[in-house]
Amino acid sequence: MPAASVPDEYDTRKVQTAVVGGAGSDSPVFLPFDHDGFDRFMRGRGRDDFYCGELLGGCGKILTVRRSEVKKCHFAHRPPVHCRRTAVGEESADHLYIGQALQRWLRRQGHRSATVDYLNLGSGPGGAIELRFDSDRRMIRVQMDRLSLRDWQTAREQSTVARPAVHWVYGSGSGLAHNEAAEHGHAIRFECRTVDDTREVYVGTQFKDHSVEWVPLAEAHLDDTGIVTPRLAEQADRRADVTEVPVAFPLLPGSIAFTGTEEVTAPGDESRLYDADVQPKGSVLIRARISLPHEAVQPQPHRLHVIDGIAHLSTFPISAGADASSLIIHADGCSPLAERTDPRWPDLTPPEQAPALTASTEAGPEPAIAAHSEPKATGDVRMVQAFRAKLSQLARARGIINWETLVSNAGATPGDFTSADRVRLLVAMDFPRSDGKPVLSALVKLRGDRPGVPAFFADVLAGLGRDDARDEGTPEEIHRREMLNAYALARGESTDEVERSLRAQEKRRFAAERVLPVPRTSTAARNGTSEPGRVFIHKAAVKAVRKALTDAAEQQRCVGWQSLAAAAGHAPGDFAVGDRIAILVDVDRSNSASGVLLSSLIIGPGHTPVPYFDIILKHLGRPHGLRPIELGTVRKTEQARAFATYGGHPARKS
Repeated sequence: MPAASVPDEYDTRKVQTAVVGGAGSDSPVFLPFDHDGFDRFMRGRGRDDFYCGELLGGCGKILTVRRSEVKKCHFAHRPPVHCRRTAVGEESADHLYIGQALQRWLRRQGHRSATVDYLNLGSGPGGAIELRFDSDRRMIRVQMDRLSLRDWQTAREQSTVARPAVHWVYGSGSGLAHNEAAEHGHAIRFECRTVDDTREVYVGTQFKDHSVEWVPLAEAHLDDTGIVTPRLAEQADRRADVTEVPVAFPLLPGSIAFTGTEEVTAPGDESRLYDADVQPKGSVLIRARISLPHEAVQPQPHRLHVIDGIAHLSTFPISAGADASSLIIHADGCSPLAERTDPRWPDLTPPEQAPALTASTEAGPEPAIAAHSEPKATGDVRMVQAFRAKLSQLARARGIINWETLVSNAGATPGDFTSADRVRLLVAMDFPRSDGKPVLSALVKLRGDRPGVPAFFADVLAGLGRDDARDEGTPEEIHRREMLNAYALARGESTDEVERSLRAQEKRRFAAERVLPVPRTSTAARNGTSEPGRVFIHKAAVKAVRKALTDAAEQQRCVGWQSLAAAAGHAPGDFAVGDRIAILVDVDRSNSASGVLLSSLIIGPGHTPVPYFDIILKHLGRPHGLRPIELGTVRKTEQARAFATYGGHPARKS
């Protein structure tokens, strides 16, 4: 690559990219062209924060920023200038944006130790990007520079010698994607686009006809074959539908009970697997396999359990002569019954509970928490189940909850519980304590308490066998660490990502609180119009939408967003899809005591279902990812419940 000749006294080049954090950093920044973008970009930043990064092919010196009303804003070197960097445009840091985005994406896919290297193939750093993960057994290679066909084939062969699982993808300037598509049917490409004040990374699927379909990187996922875009996933689904249609029957909630579980989970399984004696209502007892999420409460062999929610029955392959059924029930959770037998499932009889270890056994005495490891009363069992489910849902939403609200949501009265009862139930919920398992009690506080660590949190830690918790830091540090762990594990993120997100959320909330709400009786609202792009207040919108939906439920009808927006004094265009989802989720959360989903009453143009109802179910911790016919059944059931709750008519039984 030819070197640029730059006079020593000053720098006339329009440098648009730099790095922050030091000369060797791989954290890129893009300076917007216009002065308004410049002002946004500089908020919270100093003028000495930017470097002509070595990974950009630069000199590593500090860059200054230049704002202009008539020309492009840009970075510039301070004299005297001795820099040989040639790529200075908005795309000059794309290899860093792609490397950083892929590393964050891999961590969200569960590969937290993913590392990234930027190779110099002769034209400067970033000729290729290599990301290693899965204990260095797998690698994604992004080929950015051009290669001849022979060099490309040789490099592919050599890359598979050290690690067989190498996934080749291509930058916009490699000129090799069509060769990959011709050989394998498709190629994965990457490019960056300027969006607002940054460069966003897009992943594309190129086919043999040279057509490319681009989506944001967040919409793709990783499997054993490499990066899978929505288009490739859709093709795989179609092939699966053509070649094999798996048998899967939905099962009614509360219709299946089981006991005598034996865990058969193998390393790497996506869920916990149990072989158990199973009996559907009105049927005979069978031996079947049950699949439960890892975060679900583990069923105890000596108790009778009922499967919660909508479950599905399917088959799985077994070896010849195996002493097991090929039926598997996929469920989201289960609840223990109070009695050892139930007339609805007459053939189910739990085995006797194994005697507990005594102090004289080789295992030694049980820890003091053994008395708390399983609640004694059936009511306590159900309470702990309800607490765990609510707090797991709350962790996904990154929230906290009052003890009084938590107890009410479980169908109990807060005044019936002493402080000792509170500690006992929270300890039972978080027991046993183990590495990698968050203390969900960190999300609970007392109504009226000041911000900070609740007084009972230390007692919960002690009950979990954490008497030496002082060695782990101050109570405030432990409480915040456990809260961040709960948030991170619920979403599959790192605690650093959660911390950054919470700080950003706090800044947005502070900015929103400074915006004065627009009265609903404004002139525009009275005239049936609204100013486009007006800022709306989230709490006010939730309140208005909830009122409009309850009115619709009383009148036994569904409504569209045009009516809901008008009720809030806005135009439909003022609410993006993400805003609508957030408002409806909060509306439904306010009905958590009754469980009625008012969002089921929303309809689109032509009385069609809105496409994001399944996303709302996911945010609420309800069963989601359902097939269209199942989603329609849930929607109609929830509509009937809403009409019955607010309109006084009995709900239809499913």
